[in-house]
Amino acid sequence: MSKKIPLKNRLRADFTKTPTDLEVPNLLLLQRDSYDSFLYSKDGKESGIEKVFKSIFPIQDEHNRITLEYAGCEFGKSKYTVREAMERGITYSIPLKIKVRLILWEKDTKSGEKNGIKDIKEQSIFIREIPLMTERTSFIINGVERVVVNQLHRSPGVIFKEEESSTSSNKLIYTGQIIPDRGSWLYFEYDSKDVLYARINKRRKVPVTILFRAMDYQKQDIIKMFYPLVKVRYENDKYLIPFASLDANQRMEFDLKDPQGKVILLAGKKLTSRKIKELKENHLEWVEYPIDILLNRHLAEPVMVGEEVLLDMLAQLDKNKLEKIHDLGVQEFVIINDLALGHDASIIHSFTADYESLKLLKQTEKIDDENALAAIRIHKVMKPGDPVTTEVAKQFVKKLFFDPERYDLTMVGRMKMNHKLGLHVPDYITTLTHEDIITTVKYLMKIKNNQGKIDDRDHLGNRRIRAVGELLANELHSGLVKMQKTIKDKLTTMSGAFDSLMPHDLVNSKMITSTIMEFFMGGQLSQFMDQTNPLSEVTHKRRLSALGEGGLVKDRVGFEARDVHPTHYGRICPIETPEGQNIGLINTLSTFTRVNDLGFIEAPYKKVVDGKVMGETIYLTAIQEDSHVIAPASTPIDEEGNILGDLIETRVEGEIVLNEKVK
Repeated sequence: MSKKIPLKNRLRADFTKTPTDLEVPNLLLLQRDSYDSFLYSKDGKESGIEKVFKSIFPIQDEHNRITLEYAGCEFGKSKYTVREAMERGITYSIPLKIKVRLILWEKDTKSGEKNGIKDIKEQSIFIREIPLMTERTSFIINGVERVVVNQLHRSPGVIFKEEESSTSSNKLIYTGQIIPDRGSWLYFEYDSKDVLYARINKRRKVPVTILFRAMDYQKQDIIKMFYPLVKVRYENDKYLIPFASLDANQRMEFDLKDPQGKVILLAGKKLTSRKIKELKENHLEWVEYPIDILLNRHLAEPVMVGEEVLLDMLAQLDKNKLEKIHDLGVQEFVIINDLALGHDASIIHSFTADYESLKLLKQTEKIDDENALAAIRIHKVMKPGDPVTTEVAKQFVKKLFFDPERYDLTMVGRMKMNHKLGLHVPDYITTLTHEDIITTVKYLMKIKNNQGKIDDRDHLGNRRIRAVGELLANELHSGLVKMQKTIKDKLTTMSGAFDSLMPHDLVNSKMITSTIMEFFMGGQLSQFMDQTNPLSEVTHKRRLSALGEGGLVKDRVGFEARDVHPTHYGRICPIETPEGQNIGLINTLSTFTRVNDLGFIEAPYKKVVDGKVMGETIYLTAIQEDSHVIAPASTPIDEEGNILGDLIETRVEGEIVLNEKVK
């Protein structure tokens, strides 16, 4: 039976089986809000265009004689209406002017330092006409109505994967990737020999310890960061270690014996928290460490006899070395516990690999500082053939990941990094920190040792929407970067007095103009609007494309990226996708979904309490959804909202599970 819904001057029949109190939202709100936030500031937030200009300015010449500052932008009014623009075959747009301030500095002739401001000149410069969105959320470009399709692309942040090795059969290779919105990609990967390497922008890989040395960490600091250290004592022909160094709630790999040789816990039994508490109350401080496990461990600190180094740090222990230690009367030494839970010897192997890597470089560069050599090694990998000094190499490494001008994770990337790695770095820090890189390597080590969770790159928590405002901001940024380089080159080559120089002599808007028009006229995401009927028009504007700049390439995309994913439920239509090459790469947003400020798609859910569906509607992202038990909308309920039946088919973290209704 249908339900009659009275509207203004007619009745509407509702045939839905599942009752809903959700109204169909404004289907074009995503496009409208995105472009408005690009052009205009709202609720005290900077507009997208302001952010882009501020990321490029101020521009300064090499000799600190001139500074070019951005002082604001303003939009004029459109000359023509939408109808007139279509009839005349022109672009419906508004003029953009930017205020630029040119500062000339007084300089000390001897020291070359700034003494004060010599002159300030401010000028409004016309940049170009910016296409304006119509009320139908389309654009009129040269008289033709076009739509900019939303892009569904990989979210910045950190992602961990496992892949089959191309060299060894039945072996999995684990990788971690730190993906920025702008800047160099950083990869961490194991090879088939379980050595951990770092790779920047898919260039040649280097042992991961070279990256840490280039970040100015000493060998001992790196060991302490990644491994628990264990003090070993030699007493009564036995090796003893502190009881406190053992992992709780783990099965023992050896018989646990006290210093007198009494067995406390058999091998294979679990060392529970309760047992630990009991043994501590009995004042157990040291336990026996079997020699067969001690062999092949590595020293965490050098073994010294007086001022002479007997065995260096990272030396691998064998019977001969242990005898040597005893013969010289050394009773205690410190080892690296690479057998601890979630650890392996990959960093130790990386040290061995980096020794070989730096050995030749040390001879050619004639530098003893290994940290400086590591920075030079990275510079040579990234810029082969370029001459390099120690200072240049260190600055190069710093700018790669820690300079806001060259590297940007965005707030989304920072949120993803913090969420995945359990960090508490503030949102406004959108460059990498040392803690980010160290924690990423630690987590990858955990994954290799079955203690971490691998990511699904097709999960909608790892993909986000870039709407028209963000896409245009990225294009504008690339145009401004070219302009910035031109201005710097011009200032470097100029000689003589700068007194007659004006801002418009430096700012060349051609690069910005060509970038913006190329985006609207030739970009893969800017398309002729489908005008078959009003419904196809709305559908076109709600389309999602995984293609386009920074997206996937359809010739190289496998089946997994095209397939329907469990997180698409309530967010992306599983049916509406084209046939042929683009299948699964072009999708459409579902009716009731919405997109949050960070670009993640949210689906509406009804809360269930004690088996009863409540009236409250909650919107969840795919990441938030993972911590809930999700039942389908078609679950049978009675008139009061109670779920019928005791067992219900539900989805938990992407897996279909039968659950009791009270859950």
